[in-house]
Amino acid sequence: MKRVSILILAVLLLLLCTTPTFAAETTSDALNNEDQDEQSSTSLIVYFSHTGNTLELAKHIQELTDAEMFEIEPVIPYPEVYEECVRQARTELADGVFPEISDHVDDIASYDLIYLGYPIWIGTIPRPVATFLVEHELEGKTIIPFCTYGGGGISHSVTDIQALVPEATVREAFGVTGTKASEAKDAVYEWLKELDIDK
Repeated sequence: MKRVSILILAVLLLLLCTTPTFAAETTSDALNNEDQDEQSSTSLIVYFSHTGNTLELAKHIQELTDAEMFEIEPVIPYPEVYEECVRQARTELADGVFPEISDHVDDIASYDLIYLGYPIWIGTIPRPVATFLVEHELEGKTIIPFCTYGGGGISHSVTDIQALVPEATVREAFGVTGTKASEAKDAVYEWLKELDIDK
């Protein structure tokens, strides 16, 4: 009988000794998961894409960084006809218009790094992108531009972004011809690696 009692006592002691270790590991795993969630939430991909090309670049960045995505959408959509869209974009730029956008990032303060995507229009950012920049508090944040274009390259879009958000840090931009955006994942990867930034 004594042996049975000793055996039961030994089993109970073994269970008591091993349970805290298991609980500690579980808590540690939970904290690690929380840290990962917090890290992934510090980056945001913000993009405006009229024809879908810039969206392709945004998707590449999202796949490589796990950052969240936010689309800039003007309340009044731009014309689908190319000539009409160019005419409107040129007029907005000349008049310094800030078109109304349909939504805003309510928790912008929680993001430290913003990937900002856009097509090059009239040598610079489309005006809805300018609206996003002036209507959000971006002081102290890092902005990483990426864009698609026809034949004019990145042009002066980066300096124009910096002028609108002088208290943010604007890093080197990535640009590619719009028709090649869907095939540019490797190039995007190399660009991100050269920037040497955390996700």
